[in-house]
Amino acid sequence: MNSPESSKYRDLLLSLPSVVVFCTVMGMVLVGFFSTSSVEAKYRAGAQKAFKDNEYGRAKVFYARVLDDDPMANPRDWLSYADVLAATGEEPRAKSILDQLAPDEKPGYGPAHERKATNIAAKLGESKDPDKLSKLLHHLTYGNDDRSIACLKAWSTYYMAVNEPTKALDKMDMVAKIDPNYLPVVAHMFGQQGDEAQKWKLAEKSVQHLSLELERDPMNHQNRIRLAQMMLVIDREDDAGTTLLEGLAIKDDATIRTALAAYSVHRFAKEVERNGKFTRKLNFLAKALQFDPKYAPAYTQMVFLFRRNRDDSERKEVKRRLLEMVTSGQGAALAHFALSDLYGIERNAEQMQWHAEKAYSMDPGLTVVANNLAWLLAHAEDPDLDRAMELARDVVKTAPNQPEYLDTLGTVLMKRGEYDDAIDVLERALPAISSKKNVHEKLAFLYEKIGQDTIADMHNQQARGIATAPRIQ
Repeated sequence: MNSPESSKYRDLLLSLPSVVVFCTVMGMVLVGFFSTSSVEAKYRAGAQKAFKDNEYGRAKVFYARVLDDDPMANPRDWLSYADVLAATGEEPRAKSILDQLAPDEKPGYGPAHERKATNIAAKLGESKDPDKLSKLLHHLTYGNDDRSIACLKAWSTYYMAVNEPTKALDKMDMVAKIDPNYLPVVAHMFGQQGDEAQKWKLAEKSVQHLSLELERDPMNHQNRIRLAQMMLVIDREDDAGTTLLEGLAIKDDATIRTALAAYSVHRFAKEVERNGKFTRKLNFLAKALQFDPKYAPAYTQMVFLFRRNRDDSERKEVKRRLLEMVTSGQGAALAHFALSDLYGIERNAEQMQWHAEKAYSMDPGLTVVANNLAWLLAHAEDPDLDRAMELARDVVKTAPNQPEYLDTLGTVLMKRGEYDDAIDVLERALPAISSKKNVHEKLAFLYEKIGQDTIADMHNQQARGIATAPRIQ
């Protein structure tokens, strides 16, 4: 007869194989789990490295192995996979993944909401589309991370779009605290909102930060140019010029020369404000062209200086400087274009057109030159409307939303008797053009020509209203 004690040991011994089997199976499961996790980690690391190295094809393969079409996989991996797909041109698949991670109607994966918010903000522009703004707010709300520069900038974009500039500036102020390189941008935004004190304060901080950055890397022209710009904000004009000239001495390249040209035009503008001497103003413009002979704003200001001065000797000096640019071969196309404007001011149609033709033949890519030439050809004593039309159409194809270019094309169409087409083009120009009176008058003429007298009368009334409107003080 077996004792209770011996029975206990017997049962224990009989159960040992099952214990061994259980432990063996569990060991295999755990080994499989850890080996699978290890392989997955290797694939993930390989995908991340490939993406960093711009090897998107390899990254795509690695992420596909990590995910294996598993909807329960790590959402961070799915978001990274969407980035890879976008980089390889598979935008629809990338968008589909992003939409699943961050739906437009309910909460989802926070970082994916942030990604969608920043995408919407980047494309918002001047749009006030309520649907876009609603989606932007939704994704910002469920992806909000005040440590993320991208998210803070998207919030700022949203607040500017809904006319809450104070909140927008608060967000950008936070951005600048995280990354001082944004200080110039934020200073500019405060200036746009009329807060000169805060603009000045941030510009001073920016000067301090950028000065340290420049000490670390004197070859960095971008930081040098930003530093000079901020110095101008706080009226350190001479320091700004010295900073740029030092950069030119260290490394002479196009970026620093263009910055020096812009600085010289800035000094010219200051002289105009101070009602400074003509020779000083002209010398600043001459310096700008010396630094960068193709700096267009310098030529624009040459024309302004010519128009503003009635003294014949001063006008001759401006013209002489421009002729020097023509004969030097540097910036000749822009110099011819400026001379065309000068002769237009003097009402010398022949010389005006001749210089415009020269400017266009030297650089057909200058749309403003082609537009002016089209206008001149259409208004000449013996107009060449076919060539004017060709030029005007090409210009509008290049810049379809530029109202002055649309005005030229509409005017040429009107002169050719293509009234319906002229109306279409001029109505596109009307909302944004500065010379609304002239466009209203043309539209009145055109509507009268096609028998729409009521609309013609309304355009005439609009034109007269602009002519007699009281001047706002």
